[in-house]
Amino acid sequence: YWRLVTIRSAGYYISYSVSMCASLQLMSDGTNYDQMVESYLKLVNYTDVESQREFTYKQVLEYAGLHSYDDEEMFKYINKVLAID
Repeated sequence: YWRLVTIRSAGYYISYSVSMCASLQLMSDGTNYDQMVESYLKLVNYTDVESQREFTYKQVLEYAGLHSYDDEEMFKYINKVLAID
């Protein structure tokens, strides 16, 4: 059953996985609470209305000070903080 659901709704699960990358970075940055809050607020309050431009998700992550989901540094960072070998 779950294999069929995953195949039929692949975009849905990919979307959750991409969002999880940013969430794990925020969660794992417990060493600097103020920086974590600042990154979170930049991420959720971002708007492109003032600049009259459209930005990609990767650009918004960069603006918030987070690594992109396709950046190897993001995986290294989460691996280090979660101590997964």
